[in-house]
Amino acid sequence: MTRVVITGMGAVAPNGNGIQEFISNSFAGKVGIKVIKKFDAKPTEITVAGEIDDFDPNDVIGRKAARRMDLYSQYALQSAIEAMEMMTEIKSPFNGIITSICVSNEELVEVEQPLFSVQEDKDND
Repeated sequence: MTRVVITGMGAVAPNGNGIQEFISNSFAGKVGIKVIKKFDAKPTEITVAGEIDDFDPNDVIGRKAARRMDLYSQYALQSAIEAMEMMTEIKSPFNGIITSICVSNEELVEVEQPLFSVQEDKDND
């Protein structure tokens, strides 16, 4: 049997950005499905979807990094950072900076493959 340890959680979802807001809204029965506003959906004949609202990548990722990333990557990084902030009780031999996310569209993550590339943060030691 393989054991998995969940050390943190993060969420960017139609019914709440951030794990606390997501959980609160989920238990309150709030859904994020609403009329599509981000693009003209008339040609698709689909009128509702779960769009992400109130997401500002500058809050956590920063403007420069956000300009270089696809939107789905910004969502993933926001969630990953939130999850990593939750796991502050895990001790590490050094402080680090996430320099890249090693997951992209249509690529599977293999067992024991690192999800992040981390570089030592010499300014915050």
